[in-house]
Amino acid sequence: MTASPTQPNPLEVLSSAARGAAEAITTALARLPPLPAFPGTPRRPSSPSAAAAAAAAAAPTLRAAPAAPSSPPSFPGARRSQQHLQRVSKDELGRATWTLLHSVAAALPAAPSRLQRRAFCQLVHSLAELYPCAECADHFGKIVDARPPERAVAAEGGGGARQWCCEAHNDVNERAGKPRFDCSLAAARWAGLDCDGDGNSSCELAGPGAAPRRGR
Repeated sequence: MTASPTQPNPLEVLSSAARGAAEAITTALARLPPLPAFPGTPRRPSSPSAAAAAAAAAAPTLRAAPAAPSSPPSFPGARRSQQHLQRVSKDELGRATWTLLHSVAAALPAAPSRLQRRAFCQLVHSLAELYPCAECADHFGKIVDARPPERAVAAEGGGGARQWCCEAHNDVNERAGKPRFDCSLAAARWAGLDCDGDGNSSCELAGPGAAPRRGR
């Protein structure tokens, strides 16, 4: 008897046909040109590296919060301002105060007006009340009580004011253990304010309603 040919398995036939169709479709799709990208649609990466780059670009970027400043912001004059915030020593304040008193007295004319006499004496009395060193203000107040400036200014005008400042300054220096100054040299020692910075000019106080005057 002649053997009958083996019949193909239907499942294998279908599987083979499916594989062939899939390969044909893949080959056809690979040959097609890329589709234009629509607005807002990310393009498909063509390689693994491009895919990683696209994913990194699409991921939200986390920005580090700005670090807190370690020092105050700088501005013009900041260092100079910080230096001015330092406390003033008693010696610095004392020298500045005496410079002011001697300069004002040196600017008083020989015959000061009534307003000028009163203003000078009020300046002296105000220091006994407002001077920011309680011990110093108390001692200065005792000097003012024992030797009122009104008497010196009323008797000798500007010269009396200069003499009063010199004697009061000597009282303070003596208490501080410093040598006394010869008050006959007060006019040369405190010759007044140098208005022009040339060492020759001096400023005078203005009288009531008058413009400031300068003398040589």
